[in-house]
Amino acid sequence: MAPDSFSLDDARVEHVVKCAYCFPRLLGLRSQKAIRGTPRLRVALIVAACIVCLTAGLALVRFWYPSQVRLHNSAVAVVTLNLTDYGTLRGTSPEPSAPQTALVLPASRIDLTLILPRFSEAGAYSLSISANRQSEHSLASGRSTAVLQGDQTVLRIPLDLSTIRPGDYVLSTEHDGDGGAYFYHVRIQ
Repeated sequence: MAPDSFSLDDARVEHVVKCAYCFPRLLGLRSQKAIRGTPRLRVALIVAACIVCLTAGLALVRFWYPSQVRLHNSAVAVVTLNLTDYGTLRGTSPEPSAPQTALVLPASRIDLTLILPRFSEAGAYSLSISANRQSEHSLASGRSTAVLQGDQTVLRIPLDLSTIRPGDYVLSTEHDGDGGAYFYHVRIQ
């Protein structure tokens, strides 16, 4: 017999079964022991609950903060666009019937180097990316100074495109004092 068990012939067992005070207490103790379960079962349940919570937490982090977005946002891409032979659109003239080949930019923070079209002047420029040519709201913009390098006019400007959804947009450049912007079809990927 186990050390914590009693024979049914034991006087203590007979007393507890017949006593109106002791019997309900015995039943209460037995139900508490059944609810608590064995220590192994409790530890297993706690470990299982921790694993479920950890897995759910990791899944939420991966859902809300995908690793690709973190990489794009933390890295600065160096991009060069050569507009030397690229057709330009100026002012508010209607959209061209034949669409221009889109310039491609990544949806991240970039250090953009623009080689401006032939005969562009050096000096201060404003650059912006917007939904269309008529949009007054700029999705990304910046100002910088273009310099002559040999026979090219080069404009270097940092831009943050990480918050812009992939799609087609309009890139505009305007030389201070020109009074009009040049427009280029740009695709953000």
